[in-house]
Amino acid sequence: MVYNFNGQLVNSLSVLDKNRAFYYGDGVFDTLKYKNNKFYYLEEHYLRLLASMRQLRMEIPQNFTLEYWYKELSNTLKANNIEDVRLRTTVWRHSDGLYHPKVSSINFLIECSPLFDDIKSPYTLGVYKDYYLNTNSIDNLKTTNRLSNVLASIYMQENSFDNVLMLNINKTVAGACNANLFCVSKNRIYSPPLSDGCLNGIIRAQLLTKFAKKTSYEFTEKSISIADVLSADEVFLTNSIVHIQPITHFKRQTYSTKLSEELMSLLTGD
Repeated sequence: MVYNFNGQLVNSLSVLDKNRAFYYGDGVFDTLKYKNNKFYYLEEHYLRLLASMRQLRMEIPQNFTLEYWYKELSNTLKANNIEDVRLRTTVWRHSDGLYHPKVSSINFLIECSPLFDDIKSPYTLGVYKDYYLNTNSIDNLKTTNRLSNVLASIYMQENSFDNVLMLNINKTVAGACNANLFCVSKNRIYSPPLSDGCLNGIIRAQLLTKFAKKTSYEFTEKSISIADVLSADEVFLTNSIVHIQPITHFKRQTYSTKLSEELMSLLTGD
């Protein structure tokens, strides 16, 4: 595997030096899909990454433009010679200090792995209740501190679920382990608001804004309870790799997948 470390292609990597992402979770990351010679929603991912860095008060280099990131992503792809990949960019504050960093300059790492974006069916959902998510704006970011998601994924595998819902401190649904949640009820499609602690997902934002105008359904945000999920006509998850994953089973409920398939066609242009 070839890595892109601060714009330098390297075959091996030691990133523990001043790595505050390792010591304190002081970092953010982005996961981007590249398939059929195309980056999906590249500009949206770039703007979210920059917004996350600003919120964490990181010093963004002047040369870290969309064009620069695109070039470094492309260099990493070429060096690894993989056609369809999942690209992860991790950014962390490069600084001495304990909790308080001495400076806010950054390091970044781009790595890629083979893409697995197949939609699964059947797809069974559970609920993770051991720990609850907070509802602060920092919980909307993809930070390198995702321990709750790690534990939720372990619970998911131990109980043979394909995914699990994660609840916030108010006991409403924030999202799934690695995805945003949407419920369909009659002519309404709704997803938890950012204030409920959900991830500020790229596909989520696309559906709530751009693609809401292309269907006869009303897209909206609202807090979602477990009872809402059980009473929904259809339920699906969204993330930047699969885009839309229909849920077929949750507890004793079985759901249709018709609308999910229609929305997927809109997102991919098929």
